[in-house]
Amino acid sequence: MNDESSSSAPKVTRRQALAVSALVAAAGTAGAGLRAASWWDAPRAQELRCLSAREAQIVDSMAEALFPPGGIPELSGADAGISRFLDGVVDAIPSSTDNLLRLFINALDDFTRLTRFSGYCELPLAERTELLGTWAQSPQYLFRSSVSSLLLFISMGYCLHPQVQEDCGWVFPCGYGG
Repeated sequence: MNDESSSSAPKVTRRQALAVSALVAAAGTAGAGLRAASWWDAPRAQELRCLSAREAQIVDSMAEALFPPGGIPELSGADAGISRFLDGVVDAIPSSTDNLLRLFINALDDFTRLTRFSGYCELPLAERTELLGTWAQSPQYLFRSSVSSLLLFISMGYCLHPQVQEDCGWVFPCGYGG
């Protein structure tokens, strides 16, 4: 008996496999492009100059994960309104760089949608904190550096908050921060 004649399963040719692969790659590229375009043209939040409402929410969620409520000071990063500080930073940097920073913030949110099936802001605080630690220790240098830079901006905004300075007893005799 011939094995080829007894098999009723359809055969996939090399051409068909290549065509499907090209179609999947094209659809993925188009989807990523459309998603990036939705970030790019997102309207700014009413009270902010540059960041959209979603970007502000992502930044405040990251700030809360970096500076959770309780402890000294009791003010959480989210309650400190770090998104307003970062909005001022984004407003002050060149437009090509601010678009890249905003794109990176949105990409982090979408990255968690792929890996955790939820946006970053919707994750529990413990998971957000763990993700920040993982991202900050990433073996990929460019990713790790980008995350570290974003966390540096968040930390600067938190440390400049008047309640944080007062609660920590920071005094700058040279006039800094005053």
